[in-house]
This record gives sequence, structure tokens and C-alpha cells, in this order.
Amino acid sequence: MRLSRPTGTEEPIRLLIVDDHPVVRLGLVTLFGSARNVAVVGETGSVQEAVSLAAATQPEVILMDVRLPDGTGIDACRLIRSEHPEIKVVMLTGFADEEAVIRAVLAGANGFLLKSCSTERLVDAVETAAMGGALLDPEVTDGVLEWMRGGGQLNSDPLTRLSEQERKILPLIALGKTNRQIGEMLYLSEHTVKSYVSSLLKKLELARRSEAAAYVARHEHVPVA
Repeated sequence: MRLSRPTGTEEPIRLLIVDDHPVVRLGLVTLFGSARNVAVVGETGSVQEAVSLAAATQPEVILMDVRLPDGTGIDACRLIRSEHPEIKVVMLTGFADEEAVIRAVLAGANGFLLKSCSTERLVDAVETAAMGGALLDPEVTDGVLEWMRGGGQLNSDPLTRLSEQERKILPLIALGKTNRQIGEMLYLSEHTVKSYVSSLLKKLELARRSEAAAYVARHEHVPVA
């Protein structure tokens, strides 16, 4: 069955863009500004402003970054969907984090894409969400299906929240390696390593690298990919 928007809806899809990087927001605004059937009604880079703008602009779809400076896009999704269930949310992230996908779905997200996806797929995701459909990036679909087959329970062990790359990086942090050194060892850019480190510290509820080293010391069987 072909999805469609409500009868009589001829106006462009009202889109709110939420990402903490101004350059990324500019790129998304430019992309969707050239799409005939999408109208960008606002842009912001924080959870608080996203919630406020959602109420003020009443978008049909929100394109939401997972990581924001004052919380997570998943938190924002949950807050917005609880107040405005008619608004659809498509999560956008730079990393394939299966648990983040699951938590986003539980928070009411209608889609989850990696920032590495094509522009065509991104536009398609917004259109699909506006029509009431859902879309997951192929790189995270298997993890969600496995979770569903396992009974839909999230593991409470913080270590299981780490992605494959994060499990590789954590013991290297404990060895005192810098982001540049880790990047050279894992063939990643220093900026990418920095993002992974920030993500794993947040997942383990740690504030700094020294705490991560102490964490590894306390857990003899840290999973290493």
C-alpha cells in the first residue's frame, strides 16, 4: 500500500532542522531549500530550543541530530512527541550506535539515518516520515531486529552500550594513548576519535579520560572488538 499525506495536503512538508554544528545545519537548509516539496520552518542546535521551536512552528517533520550540547536528540524527541504526537522525528547521527537506535524508536522516532547517507535517501526519509512511514539505515537495521528477537530488553550493563569502535578505543584510552595515536592505530581521523571518546564517556557516565582508565582497571573483562 502506497503511503500518502492527509487528503487535501498540498503545501510543502514543514521541516525543522536540529543539529549543533552550524555548517551541517547550513548544508541541510541548502539541501532542503532546493527540494520542491519541503519548506524549512526553523533551525537550531539545542534540545531546549528544539522543544520551543517545535511548539512555535508546528513542523510536520523534525530532522534531529542525536548528540546535542544540552542533552540528546532522543531526549528532545521524547519531549516533543509527548506534547505533539502528530510531529514526526527522523534522527540523524554520524555513528552506527544500535542502542541509540533502539532508544530513539522507543522515544517515538520515525526514522534513524547516518550522516553518511546520500542526499536522496535523506530527502526520502523526510518524505516517508511525513506520510506516516518509518525508515532505518541499513547499517543499524540488523541490530534492531536482533533486539526484537531477544525480547526487546535493553541491557543495563553500560559496557554493552558501546559501539564496536568504542570498544576498541576504550582500552587504548586506558593505555594513555592520545586521540592522534588512537587514530593512527585504528586508521581514523583525530576528529573522529574525539567524537567516539566523547560518546563512550557519556555512555559510561564518566567525565574525563582519567576516569575511563580507572573504569577499565576496575573491570577486568572490558569487551574489546
